Amino acid sequence: LNNGIAQEYGLHLLESAFNPEKVSPTIDYNFPQTYILASTIGRFRSHKKEFPKAQKFIKLALKLGERHGVSRSERTCLAMQLG
Repeated sequence: LNNGIAQEYGLHLLESAFNPEKVSPTIDYNFPQTYILASTIGRFRSHKKEFPKAQKFIKLALKLGERHGVSRSERTCLAMQLG
């Protein structure tokens, strides 16, 4: 596998962890690591110009970030990717 295909496959697997149609139970939102996963997926999809997917995960990360005590400045930086 080349690097781009491997990255896409890995992100697809991570996205599946949030999808109740693909896995049961889905990822547990009570762990702070879910913020890291959601923000990473959102940033990657934004970089690839896949904006609907990026928005979905960035919005989720913003909610999770507030829940898990992520700094306001970090959440603001993430929110700017929605613009």
